[in-house]
Amino acid sequence: MGTHRLRRVARQALLHVPCLIAGVLILAGCAGGTPGPEPVPPTRLPPAGMQIAFTLTGLGEIWLLRADGSQRVLARNAAHPAWSPDGRAIAFERAAPQGDPFSAIWTDDIWVVHADGTGLRRLTSSPMTENEPAWSPDGRKIIFTRDPGYELPEIWVMNADGSAKRRLTRDANRDDDPAWSPDGSKIAFASSALDSFIDSNIYVMQADGSGRRLLASGHGEHFGLYEPGWSPDGTRIVFAQDDEIWIMNADGSDRRRLTEVADYSWADKEPDWSPDGRWIVFEREGSDSDYKWSGVLLVRPDGTDLRRLIGPEADDPKWRPPPRSR
Repeated sequence: MGTHRLRRVARQALLHVPCLIAGVLILAGCAGGTPGPEPVPPTRLPPAGMQIAFTLTGLGEIWLLRADGSQRVLARNAAHPAWSPDGRAIAFERAAPQGDPFSAIWTDDIWVVHADGTGLRRLTSSPMTENEPAWSPDGRKIIFTRDPGYELPEIWVMNADGSAKRRLTRDANRDDDPAWSPDGSKIAFASSALDSFIDSNIYVMQADGSGRRLLASGHGEHFGLYEPGWSPDGTRIVFAQDDEIWIMNADGSDRRRLTEVADYSWADKEPDWSPDGRWIVFEREGSDSDYKWSGVLLVRPDGTDLRRLIGPEADDPKWRPPPRSR
């Protein structure tokens, strides 16, 4: 699954390092760290009416970027935001030590919080790492990845309140990056043989875990395919391949590259469609020489109009769905 997996592990390791200040364990950011994301100038605002949640890696916080450029924190000691379909809540992963707070063993659990910061609830609490949450389009279920450590990760599903957890994939592959189709009938995901970080393919299955079939193969490609995301109308899928952003039809045909990496000096990943289908937001992780290009970027589905929204240490961008009437 390529260098993005190694970068994700390194990023999570940074989030998991506790800071000792006057003998107190701080779980979200260290004193002297970044006070918040950089200001967004008017020339780099999200499209009108749009809002984007993102992870501020330096502090381990999830922030909201509004269309007017204003920003506010949504959750602390948190990463990988996933909006509920009505835009009123966010599921996310939170790291915690196992047992002793000074333990070297840290795992992720899935939590949920209302968009106004109230109603914080923990949905998983096993000794295994549980992350990459994604809501079903009807808001009733959440899919996620469970990694026991001694076996390969698999995809699970639970009710939105954390009950009725059930395993969906059962094979000898590493299965992760699950994404619901807009009609809720299918789940796209990445799968690699054994514990390979190279040969990753994109599969699709029915929402109950049946009917697994190969959608697009990364075999022979440098870093494989991963992180699929459906277009709002369900006709196309955006994904990361070889540290670039690509797009294809929902049946796997007509694969096209949207961004191009220069000498692997940066990695483009975590793509997500805008609710109106006119934009794709993604994370660009750059090297020191390309640090000015690191952060959250936008591009059109045809690969044009590339622009940077917010800078270094901002990643995991997710569009906020438009509000629904109750």
